Amino acid sequence: MNEKTAPCLDSEEDMMQNRKNSILVVDDEEIIARLVRHVAGAAGIGVESASTCAECRSLLQAGAFDLAFMDVHLPDGDGIDLIRDLMESHPGTAVIAISGGLTREEEIRIRKLRVSLCLIKPFSLAEIRSVITHAAERNGWSASME
Repeated sequence: MNEKTAPCLDSEEDMMQNRKNSILVVDDEEIIARLVRHVAGAAGIGVESASTCAECRSLLQAGAFDLAFMDVHLPDGDGIDLIRDLMESHPGTAVIAISGGLTREEEIRIRKLRVSLCLIKPFSLAEIRSVITHAAERNGWSASME
């Protein structure tokens, strides 16, 4: 399921401006997007989600995000390749790799990408809140995570 929070926009500049203070969640488990939306929404931060590589690529064509929670295992492709593509096309996006478990090879590939953090499922609301708080501080958002 893909939930968009941005209205239709006229120009690429408007689109990029609208994506400030925004988070992308790419995971085939809807509960992950709901958890991030719960934490971020309480602080007034926009969240868009995708459950496949294809949905993610479509959202990324429309503009950048400040923070992305990216699942390593997606139904239609390699999440690590998707992370690499996101980091190359949108170098200002902080990327959090998420997974229920990693092979040694996957762990090495993720480390080489130098993602901001790797969270292993299940993770807590407190961990999500901590990641979003750090991103808010890094990006100068006026968000309260209380």
